[in-house]
Amino acid sequence: MPKQVKTEDLINGIVKMRVENGASNKTILDFLQNDLGYGQSYAYEVIREARKKIQEIWDRNAEAHLEESKGQLEELYEVSIRKKDMKLALQIRQELNKLMGLYSPDKLDITSNGKEITEIKLIQIKSKEDLKDGGTDDKTDTGI
Repeated sequence: MPKQVKTEDLINGIVKMRVENGASNKTILDFLQNDLGYGQSYAYEVIREARKKIQEIWDRNAEAHLEESKGQLEELYEVSIRKKDMKLALQIRQELNKLMGLYSPDKLDITSNGKEITEIKLIQIKSKEDLKDGGTDDKTDTGI
């Protein structure tokens, strides 16, 4: 028989487990099922509700951390300008611009597992009609 805990208290407990203690979904699920005796479907439902609150907390924390980082970088920028270290000032300015989203995101070719593509090969495959017209049946490999 599951322990009777108000749903709101249960959600708040899950939020605390996740945010303050870093508990994983599996740990929380095991706690709800094994320690409190809830069924799997109810446990997932409660976790889903708690996830909404957790996301709100993380969003607020992310905004606060972003503002803190920007403030620290602005202070460093000011110091580097006073010391006439223009190379450092430029690096700090670039980092600030990244934090503020002024650059377009980097593009990554997922087909190359992140490796640089240096050569593209085109392969031409002839159809049966082309072969009937006197073409050969070998594939043409053209490196560009």
